[in-house]
Amino acid sequence: MKKNLVLISSLTMGLTSSVFASASKQITFETNVSPVCGVVIEKSDGSIKFDDTVSSEPAKVTVKTNSKEGHATLSFNSINPTDNIKNQDGFFEIGKNRGSLESIEWKNPKSIDVKHDEEQDVFAVVPQSSSSITSGLARVTTTLEVACN
Repeated sequence: MKKNLVLISSLTMGLTSSVFASASKQITFETNVSPVCGVVIEKSDGSIKFDDTVSSEPAKVTVKTNSKEGHATLSFNSINPTDNIKNQDGFFEIGKNRGSLESIEWKNPKSIDVKHDEEQDVFAVVPQSSSSITSGLARVTTTLEVACN
């Protein structure tokens, strides 16, 4: 009789193990990742290019973003030229390659799309001869704002 009792006990344990092994539940982890972006000022100053200037030094910026499209929108806000260039038709030129720069007018600025992690050169241009500008420090400042796409 003892043999039968052991056999029944083993059979019961086998059935219990298979019932627990076939019952499974799934758990899921989710998070919605929001788009984030920003602008890194690599070089915050440059020189103004006048018509009689041979070359000028650009400021340099890089946009960072985690968007699927790989770019963000960059805006030039609060453009503030000094009095000696305030009434000129100045503009910024921005781009990665000197031959294909985008123009941003000081009086009517527009936003542009910029690719993630590409350093952009930013030039300030006054389309006048420097000899026609009142002497003194000529400066233009702007605030860069970036929006995620």
